[in-house]
Amino acid sequence: MPEEKGWAGAVPELYFDLIGRIPPGLFLSVVLLVLTASNYGWLKADIAGSGWSPSVIGFVLLVVASYSIGLLISPIGKRTNDHNWASAWEMAARKETFLLQKAQPYLNLNVRFDDEDSWGKLTRQERGLVFRHMHEVLKVNVPEAKLILPRLAAELTFMLNTRVAIGLASALLLFHWVFVNWPIWQRSIWKSPNVYMAASALILAYLASHYSAKERTQHLVERHFAFLGVFVNDKISEPSVIGQGGLGRLSPLSRERR
Repeated sequence: MPEEKGWAGAVPELYFDLIGRIPPGLFLSVVLLVLTASNYGWLKADIAGSGWSPSVIGFVLLVVASYSIGLLISPIGKRTNDHNWASAWEMAARKETFLLQKAQPYLNLNVRFDDEDSWGKLTRQERGLVFRHMHEVLKVNVPEAKLILPRLAAELTFMLNTRVAIGLASALLLFHWVFVNWPIWQRSIWKSPNVYMAASALILAYLASHYSAKERTQHLVERHFAFLGVFVNDKISEPSVIGQGGLGRLSPLSRERR
């Protein structure tokens, strides 16, 4: 893990949060600016008369707007990932039931994992509680987890927010295009290759972000269980626990700590 720890340790968790939200928000902000560019003459005049550098003020406003939009679309991104999240956790929980049973006394959860079907019986709120509590416990008790889990979570947030931003931008561009060219069936724009190129680019970008979000979700869940194996092994000093259910295959961390 040296390559991950080297640069990840230099980036505070706050920056991971910014990485997960500013780029998707920036993409949507740029689309909004392009569609409404003619409506900001008053703002340019006010900035010019303020004595401040228009470039600096514009940059600050763009960053603030991008982060704000990223925050607003984050709940939408999480909600659209509910199915992938639930599937990844249920699959991992079924595979690692033995580990969850061993970890339960140290996690202080009000849920029991008596068999492979236990996770599927939990409500959405209970699953969220288990994840958040496990996430914080691992960050406190496993040094590698403190660095890696926030980065992986930020990557997933970035993918989910990017997917939402692309979907919203596509809807806005389509609405603007139809409004400007109405009635569209009387226009020759259908003959322009740019229309099809732009539509294809947006569709491909959306599909890529959708696939990446699914893959990042699976990877984040697997890492949590790999670090949970390290945590339990340190607590009860039973190396055999880590190998149960294939933990050794999920991450080399468990083998390094054995």
